[in-house]
Amino acid sequence: TDSVNGLSSESTEEELMGVLKDFESYFVEQMIKKMKETFTDKDEESSVASQYTDTFMDYAIEEVADQLVDDIGGNMTQQLFEQMKRNYNMAKRYARDFGKQQQNLVMMGYTGTGKTHLCTAIAREVISRGYTVIYETAQNIISDFEADRFKSGYGPYEPKAQKYHECDLLIIDDLGTEFVNQFSVSCVHNLMNPRYNRDLCTVISTNLSIDQMRDKYDDRVVSRIINSSAQILMFEGKDLRLL
Repeated sequence: TDSVNGLSSESTEEELMGVLKDFESYFVEQMIKKMKETFTDKDEESSVASQYTDTFMDYAIEEVADQLVDDIGGNMTQQLFEQMKRNYNMAKRYARDFGKQQQNLVMMGYTGTGKTHLCTAIAREVISRGYTVIYETAQNIISDFEADRFKSGYGPYEPKAQKYHECDLLIIDDLGTEFVNQFSVSCVHNLMNPRYNRDLCTVISTNLSIDQMRDKYDDRVVSRIINSSAQILMFEGKDLRLL
């Protein structure tokens, strides 16, 4: 690929540093490709649990990382490999141990770096074990709260937001991309606070850093999201959708 052309074991550190981010994006792209190749049509005929195994992604990650190491002949790729594998292993443990402990998982990083794919894998595994999971964007969640507030007084109406308070696992995608105002901040707090008090787990993906999250919301909200037991996964690299 273009990401590895021109590099060898004789490449200088400056040359390696210059394309470090490209290697990371290339690695994630290839890992996701391997994941998609693993899910064949025949897999859909089997149970969801059998699709989420402890080996298929391990194999994909190892294969891609080995190829990258061969291509550039340096330890820089190994560092990227370790970072991505660490994120994957933490997400896998979170899904595997779900129900044994109550904690949030927060995935922070740039757009298109693999957060949604890991969120989807977690959802599949947790659902396969009999738990209730809701996966929704932050914007749609806020819209449901808005509908409950402004439409519930006009004839028959079935509340839309209650389900977010009751599910075993709530996955909020793209927190921070919704239109943020006093009402939306209140909605996020009114969502996270009851879940926090009831020891219900929430997985959140966001492009925001912790500081940016504090700027958009307030400390009450952030403390419910990133509490003392929360796990944080950091994602870096370029948007794979643009490669």
